[in-house]
Amino acid sequence: MIERLALLLCLFLGMTGCRTAQNGADGGPRQTATFDVKHQITITVPPDANRVQAWIAMPHLADPNQEVSHWRVECPHPTRVVTDNHGNSFLLLEADSPMAGPLLVKTSFTVKRYEIRPSLDPARTRQHNSNDLETLGTYLSGDSHSIINDNAQQLAERATGGQRNPLIAARAIYDAVVATTDNLDLPSLFGAVARAAQIPTRVVYGSTLDARTRQPAVWMECHAPDLGWIPVDVMAPEFGRLDPRRVTWHYNRDLLMTPRQAGEPIEWNTTAYIEIDGETYTQFTRKLTYEGR
Repeated sequence: MIERLALLLCLFLGMTGCRTAQNGADGGPRQTATFDVKHQITITVPPDANRVQAWIAMPHLADPNQEVSHWRVECPHPTRVVTDNHGNSFLLLEADSPMAGPLLVKTSFTVKRYEIRPSLDPARTRQHNSNDLETLGTYLSGDSHSIINDNAQQLAERATGGQRNPLIAARAIYDAVVATTDNLDLPSLFGAVARAAQIPTRVVYGSTLDARTRQPAVWMECHAPDLGWIPVDVMAPEFGRLDPRRVTWHYNRDLLMTPRQAGEPIEWNTTAYIEIDGETYTQFTRKLTYEGR
């Protein structure tokens, strides 16, 4: 059986680009890249399984830098779209008394990505005020990997020197983090230090779509009033620009799914998170392919 999502969802996905600005902050056109993407999850169902639940990654519906269309699902069991505690969308598969053996879930979609190139002029932003910090409070708290401890506080103070302009301070923190040689998780370090400096910061999980790799990609975004979210890729490394050869799956860490998974909060989910009879299950494979237009 081929399970398709409702036409309304397809129309919505096809319209997600309506808010996308076509030009960069300098007025010039932004680079774009369009891909036809296929995403397949194959679950090896054991003979004694009574209930399978799988939360499968899907392209983010509200990323203003990507337009998603032609969404399609193929699965022998019913599926539906659900959200997590951060508002990310996932494709939920629930199967009772499934047949043992391989269970395939195939999704496909077209994504048009825009280069992210905001203004980096410090004069166009300002220090966050109390209302800003209250509204963006979620992005000032630590998470399971970006831990705001004494080391993060001290590095924030040394890097920024008390600078309160968020763009100048974020760039100083970026430079300090990139120069670090004793930490392999640079995105998490940047997040902890930026938040310690009272700069709202969020983590973004995606996949790169280029000839060299289809690996998961993680980058950060820090907030500057009147400018919005500024991309920070400490692995590239690059500050204030993000190329379009990628897809965003979800924002933030420590995900609580709908319905609530039996296991602990999920650090990230760019493939699938699966439980069988209430236990985390890892016997599955993921295949991601794409063709550029």
